[in-house]
Amino acid sequence: MRIRFRWARRHQMIDDEQRAHILDGIRRDVPRALLIDVQQDFPIGAQQAEISVAASTETTAGGVILSRKRQSKAVGLVRHQVFDEMFEKAIVRNGGEFVSRVKVEFGSDEIRELPVYLTTGRFGGTLVGFASHRDADDAPVKNATRLALCSQNRGLDADLFRPLESFTDRERFVVIMVQRDPFAIGKLASISVGVADTKVEQFIVLEKIEDFLAGYGALREAPKRGIALRPVSRSFKDTIAGTESDQAEG
Repeated sequence: MRIRFRWARRHQMIDDEQRAHILDGIRRDVPRALLIDVQQDFPIGAQQAEISVAASTETTAGGVILSRKRQSKAVGLVRHQVFDEMFEKAIVRNGGEFVSRVKVEFGSDEIRELPVYLTTGRFGGTLVGFASHRDADDAPVKNATRLALCSQNRGLDADLFRPLESFTDRERFVVIMVQRDPFAIGKLASISVGVADTKVEQFIVLEKIEDFLAGYGALREAPKRGIALRPVSRSFKDTIAGTESDQAEG
């Protein structure tokens, strides 16, 4: 009973048709190869982070052995940077465009452009980033960049005062959620693909990456809108001054 309550609290209630529409919209824009890269590379990155922290103790004369809590925090910091590098390379490899700014609506008559400090790729009309969570249904850590990105999902979440929009009505933000194994610091428990609400408090849709990948073979009729992809040669780090990263999770 407790599990059902937590799931309902963390996920919005949408019907199967709307859920399928959102998931299909993501698949039309985001290359399957990008998600396969993430699925294959991130577990290796998690292992690399653990080994790098352990090796620093073993190879440093007079180095101290970290407590499990401190080791977990140190690995979390390294893991995020390794994932960030892997994700950046995957965006370039799959023809994405790095995002440095997004338009955010403030009220009904004001739109501002806000900077994006987390590695984010644009594929068609879909923005893609990654984040970590402790539990499989936890929303990503809330910060200024993620609020700006998730504001692009306005109209997909349930609202009694306006109809639900099409996934292709505007740019949308998809977040790849990574959950580490609570019993093994160098392993991952799950990788999921989700769309969070504008408050970054719950998911509109969330699906395990293996299930999401399986859906690429059953796409419905494509929407009329089409956006051409532009090749990218510069690194995300070269396009933005400053940085903003998640707090490492133990």
